[in-house]
Amino acid sequence: PPPPTPAHPERVEEVGEGGVYQSFSGGPVAMSGPKRSGGSLAGRYLPVLAGSLVLMWLLSALLFQRPDGAEPGPGPTEVVPGKEAWPELVGEDGNAAVRIVKGERPDIHKVAMYPSGSLVTMDYDEKRVRIFVNEDNRVARTPIIG
Repeated sequence: PPPPTPAHPERVEEVGEGGVYQSFSGGPVAMSGPKRSGGSLAGRYLPVLAGSLVLMWLLSALLFQRPDGAEPGPGPTEVVPGKEAWPELVGEDGNAAVRIVKGERPDIHKVAMYPSGSLVTMDYDEKRVRIFVNEDNRVARTPIIG
């Protein structure tokens, strides 16, 4: 049988060391450059990313430790059913305020701290208490249910 002829006899693709070329009547024209090895972008930057995450973890551990060296944990609080506001927490440490609210009302599932002046939704949720803190992590206004 005769050798197969290309669909376009004037254009023939050749693969060489330098990449893919197409031969036209005027001579070969490079269509793509040489294939390069070296791994993917993620493979090259993964060690840098991992190192950055470890460094951030170490810095956060140093910056957010308690001055007295004690481990944070829930303090001794009594359950106070029906309590809806905590005016006594204004000026207290924000993390301590979260522990106190959770201890007094364990039925409330969403107790979170926000920087004072943060934009929040206006919907009412009877299982939520927002604690707004200033730049010193002190409670800036009375935490209430909602």
